[in-house]
Amino acid sequence: MGIDPVPTITAMGPNFSAFWDYWNTLPKRECVPHLSAYLDSVPPDLQPKVVLLDVSSPTEVTIRLTGTIVAEFVGELTGTGAEDVYHGQARKMAIECAWISATHPCGYAVTRTVSSKSGLLFNSQALILPLETDTVGSRTVVSFNERPPLDDRNGSHDRVDAVIEYPKPIWLDIGAGVPD
Repeated sequence: MGIDPVPTITAMGPNFSAFWDYWNTLPKRECVPHLSAYLDSVPPDLQPKVVLLDVSSPTEVTIRLTGTIVAEFVGELTGTGAEDVYHGQARKMAIECAWISATHPCGYAVTRTVSSKSGLLFNSQALILPLETDTVGSRTVVSFNERPPLDDRNGSHDRVDAVIEYPKPIWLDIGAGVPD
């Protein structure tokens, strides 16, 4: 039996709830909306906080699109792989979870530990949900992210350096159950 996603997402905050509400209203085939339906009417205040990920296998991911707000605090990652932000075991876990989300299908919530270029450590929440595409040999997920609590030091804007810890996620049932 899967976990009802609404209480978990509500606890994450109103932006996550708004993102879930949008994703959940899209037309779906086998519990998953198509990327084109998703992109057709994304609320403009939500899209800048997303990253679209093409997952080719349990060990390989390519970033299809980086939202503008995400690019402000991480850098433009479109066209790169997860190794540019996720380090070590965090990279392995992030890609495995994205693969499970896309292939099961299911969603998940995760609170990652992130380091900034100035050495700050902080937690950063994300809500990841699958999207169907026509890309052969690849699956897609969308990650909705909160803006991290970065500050300005020495006159330069601090940025995310790396995701250093990626714990087991909270799997969310979108209609097809959750992994064992």
